[in-house]
Amino acid sequence: MNGIATRTGSYRAIDLSLEDIMAELYKVSFPDIICSEREGLFWAQATMRIKVQGAVFKVSSEHGHKTPKDAAAELLERVNNAIKHFDRGV
Repeated sequence: MNGIATRTGSYRAIDLSLEDIMAELYKVSFPDIICSEREGLFWAQATMRIKVQGAVFKVSSEHGHKTPKDAAAELLERVNNAIKHFDRGV
């Protein structure tokens, strides 16, 4: 992954490796991550324990991804969107 893209947050999660997706999740929280499969399709869920004491939220991908990486990428996109939402004070 491009170091500049990582520092600026200007990347698409789907373009990252699974390891990079996990590293990005750990930058903002201490996540409890679940990835599950049913009939060959995957989904992911995380309880995000933000690095501010007592701050917790849950995020899930949709069901039906072809790979665990696809599910994790959608999860990261949703985490990033949630953080942007909170940063705006909305």
